Amino acid sequence: MDLKERQLPLVEAVSRPKGTYLWIAFFFPSLSRRQNRIAAVISLAVLFGTNLNIGPLDAVGSANRFIAAIAVPPSESLVLFLELAFILLIARCLIGALSKKQSLDLPCLFLSVFFAFAMVFGKACESFGDPWAVFDGFLGTAVTVISAVSFACLGYMGFAFLFSLADKTASNVGSREAIDTGRTRNRILFLFESHPVLAPSCVLGVAWLPLLIAFFPGLFAPGDTLNQISQLFGLPEATSASIVLIDQNVTLNAHHPVVHTLLMGGSVLLGQNVFGSCSIGYFLYIVGQYLATIATIGYGINFLKQCHVPRRIRIGLLLFVALFPWFPEYALLGTKDTLFACSLLLLSISLFRIGSKTYEMTKKNWAILVISLLGFCLLKKGYVVFALIIMVLAFLKTSSMSRRAVICTFMGPIAISILLSNVLFPALSITSGSSREMISIPAQQVARCVNTFGDEITLAQRDAIDKVFDYETMQDKYNPLLSDPVKNTFNKFATPDDIKTFFSVWRQLLAEHTGTCLAATMMNYYGYFYPTEANPYNYNLETSRESIENVSSIAPFYDFQHTDSIFTAIASKSFALYQALWDNAPLLSLFTQGSTYIWALLLLVGYHARKKHRSGVLLALLPTLLVLCITLIGPCNFIVRYTFPIAFVVPFFAALLWRRDDRSTTVNTRR
Repeated sequence: MDLKERQLPLVEAVSRPKGTYLWIAFFFPSLSRRQNRIAAVISLAVLFGTNLNIGPLDAVGSANRFIAAIAVPPSESLVLFLELAFILLIARCLIGALSKKQSLDLPCLFLSVFFAFAMVFGKACESFGDPWAVFDGFLGTAVTVISAVSFACLGYMGFAFLFSLADKTASNVGSREAIDTGRTRNRILFLFESHPVLAPSCVLGVAWLPLLIAFFPGLFAPGDTLNQISQLFGLPEATSASIVLIDQNVTLNAHHPVVHTLLMGGSVLLGQNVFGSCSIGYFLYIVGQYLATIATIGYGINFLKQCHVPRRIRIGLLLFVALFPWFPEYALLGTKDTLFACSLLLLSISLFRIGSKTYEMTKKNWAILVISLLGFCLLKKGYVVFALIIMVLAFLKTSSMSRRAVICTFMGPIAISILLSNVLFPALSITSGSSREMISIPAQQVARCVNTFGDEITLAQRDAIDKVFDYETMQDKYNPLLSDPVKNTFNKFATPDDIKTFFSVWRQLLAEHTGTCLAATMMNYYGYFYPTEANPYNYNLETSRESIENVSSIAPFYDFQHTDSIFTAIASKSFALYQALWDNAPLLSLFTQGSTYIWALLLLVGYHARKKHRSGVLLALLPTLLVLCITLIGPCNFIVRYTFPIAFVVPFFAALLWRRDDRSTTVNTRR
């Protein structure tokens, strides 16, 4: 395979030796003295620019402000030397590639520009509460521009290096390890290979079992869990109070997915009527969700085996899933996001099979696609539109022989979702959700304008705003990181004309105070692309108990309670400390950042966009990209619950980078 066909973006070894020598040539290409000097200059410039202190500087005079901009604590000097060595390693690869007249890698270029934007404005939002604070006079603006260019260069070199490393890894998988051939000597590994779904599922089931027992009957998400259950019981709760119900006696509504509410609330009702205990009923739901989660992960591990991903990568992924606290936390939490994450992974795997010419779809695979589509459409409001988009692209991607199967498979779940939402639910007086969710971004932008330019708001504009949202709340309780305080004041009796007038005022403010409106949006979402220090909000036994205690108005109707045993106390304290360890320990804390998984997703898309024969991965990642788009219009700057489905899918497709690239053979995945 020649260089043009491989499309290596930047790094290409001088020679093609075998084994260790190939990797030495990859990391340390032979360069001339002049090229080494250029690499050193680039590395120093990037190091200097990325460590500038951007934003308002506490200094008087241009000279003092310049010194303040470049100041670095002496304790960080050694770390900067190590950073310089790493940047120099990548820069040498870049210079070696450019000397061979390779063109710029467009996906890397686009990603690097966005990376610079995220780093500069993310730091401004995190440190100063205003993304425009970094443009503080001429010197401050110059420092910001230099920093942005440096981050763009660093991003381009780093992303191109990772892409080249992935190319090298994929091209040498077969030479490093035989792919699942022969009988392994180790009995445990033999079980892992011979039972690729059951074995990983059992490992996770055993690893998380102490938490399942200790957290009986399961974890409650503050607000959402008991709100959903209360809807089915017809009890007062926040979501039904925020909308105009079709029938005041039917509190069940579509603010939360109705199917999930029926599933979780129905389990509680079953436990109450059959076992005389709401806790047992809720535990039945949690056990079902627990089993669904570990079975889905087991299916994902088996998918990697069928794609000839080396055993050590699959075992490494399994250990990560078993040890990373997000997975058991959400497996035991009563929230729609867990089952939706399972549906998203199953859908992504099915789309990969459809989009790839190497793996054929069996009857079992088509059945799993139907199940995943039902979960995708019914566990999130409005996702049926995304299902239609995915269907069209899958139809265009697949062969003519399979197009009928694609249409038939997709249309069933889509039709069911449409009929439920538009026919059955209204007939049963189940009210649709509030329209306030669709105007979260305009509401937050108006609130920031009200707080910043309150004296300039006319009486007519104030009246128009007050008919849809509480104007006083916008002034007193505006939170730049969270739109809920403003959004929750939405007037459910606002008429279409009132909302139309509100949008007219919003457009006026957007035109007059464009920077302020953009700042409101960046402050609300920068944490999805920048490693923020904001509390990710972990769910554990302590938060679950608080959730139960905070519903005192409906507490007499339920008997939910966690056990008070020594084992429960030890497990609760240990798990909370374990979560804190992952949130704060060096390196580990990167995995508890939503931005880590979002950037991994973007890098996977950029990498596979360069490789036409891997377009099946692009189709597979499309649902996750659509989930990301919806996440970016949510109410919170960063919360784990919104990024968990993305974090659930991305590791499996990252592991595909190690798969054997054998496009000449069609693999029958029938078992």
